[in-house]
Amino acid sequence: MLKAHNSKADDSAMTVDISQHGAKVRTKLTLVSGERVGVVLKGEFPDAIPARVVWVREHESDHWTFAGLKFLNTFGARK
Repeated sequence: MLKAHNSKADDSAMTVDISQHGAKVRTKLTLVSGERVGVVLKGEFPDAIPARVVWVREHESDHWTFAGLKFLNTFGARK
């Protein structure tokens, strides 16, 4: 799930690629570069991982938005 700063959420959002520092996601949300979002992973991680939108590409033909996210708190930085 992807949660935008304006409290909108997309349960259909998917990670296309993920690393320790960020992710590429597919979503129905309209996102803008610099916006803060939260990534909620299915399974054992109930808390949203804070991230910042780095880039956005909208595909008008299928109404999906692809976005590159940078995690603001990487797993290695948590105490």
